[in-house]
Amino acid sequence: MNMGLKWLENNKMLSQRADQVGPKALFDELNSSRWQYADADMAEARVKEIESRAGPLKECNSIYEVGAGKGAFYFAARAAGFKGTYYIADIPVMKAVLSAGGVEAIWVTEAPTDVDLFVAHYSLSEIPIAMRAPLLPSRPQTAYVIFQHVFAEMDAIDNEAYFSRWFAEQRQAYEHSERVESKYGGSCLYLWGLV
Repeated sequence: MNMGLKWLENNKMLSQRADQVGPKALFDELNSSRWQYADADMAEARVKEIESRAGPLKECNSIYEVGAGKGAFYFAARAAGFKGTYYIADIPVMKAVLSAGGVEAIWVTEAPTDVDLFVAHYSLSEIPIAMRAPLLPSRPQTAYVIFQHVFAEMDAIDNEAYFSRWFAEQRQAYEHSERVESKYGGSCLYLWGLV
């Protein structure tokens, strides 16, 4: 099976739905599910986790997120006082959907430079490896990456090996690093305090 097939199918499905109902209606549909409050609570908890290690988000100048989902982390960061530049890399249809839902971001197809906080909540482990490299920033001030050890649609990818190697390469540039198992599945990788 082609590694990117499921990813491409999901992109096509979301694009077709946005064409049918419009970006704002699709944003509302995505955020009206029973998971809406769980997503918001989880995003708020992640903001608190990051702040407990690296300091208040309101002191950040920039956040770069790969795979913004329904925008929950964006809204949680703004609620925590973040007022800086927010960058998002995501599939094309999500730019229209999230923008219609009130997300104000700079949309990118590769990692910006000089990022204060880099976040990726499972997204990097859900895309083909060839697509990951351009999305990984070089030495962000703080990084918070959650990945699945196995992602069903791409079970031939050894995410454990991929992210363990990435974490080992990155951690030498930071004063602090931590890897913890996520209570929701997968692993959380934290890097903060550039040296």
